[in-house]
Amino acid sequence: MSNQKFLMSEEAMKIAKENSKKQMPSETQKQFLEDSDREIKEIIDGNRIKFEVHETRLLDLVRNDKQGEIVELEYPKGSGQFKKRARFLARDLTSIYPQKEKEWTPPPKVAQKVLEKISQGFYVLRVTQKELYEYDIERFYPDE
Repeated sequence: MSNQKFLMSEEAMKIAKENSKKQMPSETQKQFLEDSDREIKEIIDGNRIKFEVHETRLLDLVRNDKQGEIVELEYPKGSGQFKKRARFLARDLTSIYPQKEKEWTPPPKVAQKVLEKISQGFYVLRVTQKELYEYDIERFYPDE
């Protein structure tokens, strides 16, 4: 905690003390904050699909002949080191922009599972990142 002193009038100090008490947001405010957080995450992620551990997303893979194409990506960015990864184009149906096509480059073993689902004719997948490099890939059943 900082002992930094601020120059302010008595009235300003009174307002600061009164308003610095913890106040929980209303349900409407909580929903607004969650929506804003999701939109900011979309901005940060840009044109790429990124997962966090224990996160589940519903991905609609674009139907094209280049799904699973091997590409070289600089990782970490700016390092000059490259890794080969399979690239998929998909719409993240759980995002706030479900119509936007994004790139997803999962770890190789995950890419194999995705290719297996595509070869079985399944393009809408429920994807959950369980651990850092471990994912569950399941066919989406719309009646669930």
